[in-house]
Amino acid sequence: MIKYLQKKEAFRANTKCFVQTRESLGLAKNKMSKFLENHGIKKIGQRSYLRIENGEKEFELKKFQDIANAFNKEFAKKNIDKRINPEDLYISKINNENIISREKNIDKNSYANLYEIETASNLMWHLDRATKKKTFGLSGMNLSVEEDVNNLFGWINSYNKSLSKSLDDEQLDDFNVEKEVLDISTGINSNLKQLAEKNMKLYCGIISLPLIDYYNKNSARDPFNLEIDPAEFGINVSNINYIIYYFSTEGEEGIKVIYRNTFSKVELEEITKNFYHQISLKELNNYDKVYKETLNEVKTSFFNHKQIMLPINFDRSKVSFEPVYMEIDDIPF
Repeated sequence: MIKYLQKKEAFRANTKCFVQTRESLGLAKNKMSKFLENHGIKKIGQRSYLRIENGEKEFELKKFQDIANAFNKEFAKKNIDKRINPEDLYISKINNENIISREKNIDKNSYANLYEIETASNLMWHLDRATKKKTFGLSGMNLSVEEDVNNLFGWINSYNKSLSKSLDDEQLDDFNVEKEVLDISTGINSNLKQLAEKNMKLYCGIISLPLIDYYNKNSARDPFNLEIDPAEFGINVSNINYIIYYFSTEGEEGIKVIYRNTFSKVELEEITKNFYHQISLKELNNYDKVYKETLNEVKTSFFNHKQIMLPINFDRSKVSFEPVYMEIDDIPF
């Protein structure tokens, strides 16, 4: 469930998440003000950053948004397939109450509205905010539109790759990124027009799901550091932004998405805290499959201990769609 917060509200940092994120990027704690300045954030000095990360006092939401944005730019710059949301960096105030009993009375579902994508800028607006994807409507697709859809997917891949070069567009004498985006925009607009002429519409939106990941308790920067073996893996909980692609010929004005979460993010944090699972890294066979193997092993170990199945990805059986009707003013781009 998405919670909308007023910007003037203040929050205390989730120090554990700060440390894990910073160390995974190889950033020194005593040089964070310089790091933030390099990403255009000049209003958070070194002392202020230390007070934020250490959880010494509450800070306004804007600071967590700025820091999360800087972390995500660094992930992209280093070609690390990870993003962090601002709400992961602070402690929700409902943590101060009886978490589980209160959360039982809260709507745990995640919601999103999918809007018709008519131009490349509409699509890019969503891509800039997404971490993962899910696509619907392919099985009933007519053969006449397959080539256009495949070409559209190719342009989307090109745009996602261009995001990893986002810092290059700051150089005064280098417009290569901008030229690349212009070419991609032309391609996307052409494919969208061809699909519309064949009565095929693409709808998109972002839905945020509370999912688990893992971290190495003894080596945050390199979770597969063989010098520390066996490794102790703990559980992280994050809101992951999925972009939903929905193809349809029914002419809906929009699509409402409902995803039925078993647990809220707060509940997941509560039931997984202080849980660690030991794994011998030297026994993992295929390095390309290490991530999935480790995540599944941590998930299975937790289930064996507490008989609770934790969510690690988007489950298609938990999602439903329904047509919605909206005023033009409701569209966010």
